[in-house]
Amino acid sequence: MVKEMSGLWRRRKYEFRKAYYDPYDTHEERILHIPPNVKKEEWIDFCKNESTEKAQESRAENKRKIELYDYSHTTGRKPHSLVKDELERENPEVEISTSDVWIKAHTQEGGEFLPSSQRSFDDLKKAQEDIKGKKDAGVPVSDLDVMTKVFQKECR
Repeated sequence: MVKEMSGLWRRRKYEFRKAYYDPYDTHEERILHIPPNVKKEEWIDFCKNESTEKAQESRAENKRKIELYDYSHTTGRKPHSLVKDELERENPEVEISTSDVWIKAHTQEGGEFLPSSQRSFDDLKKAQEDIKGKKDAGVPVSDLDVMTKVFQKECR
């Protein structure tokens, strides 16, 4: 329960910063725009805290980390096992591989591929073609070879 409360509080602080803190350049402007249902004293304390060097550094560091995050998917909280199950129901005659699941998990509803995963997608498609060529030539391979080729053994 404490974890849920801390998540709610972080979300609330984010909303305060976005709607009532960031749009204004000076401390004086910020404290004049008090959010609804917030006491004036608490808002002033919040603004003082947000203007500290430590808070500014923390926000800058978190923003930098978000910009570096280059790997997202479109399935939300749905595990890949359910994505695979859905693909198998949609295509009962086709054997669904882990690379097929990865591609589905990184494709938006309109069929567009997520830009943050484009390089991995291109590498994965190339590796799939290489593996298909080996299979056609009678060389035994596993689907894990495709994922390992693209993401390296340590990353799986």
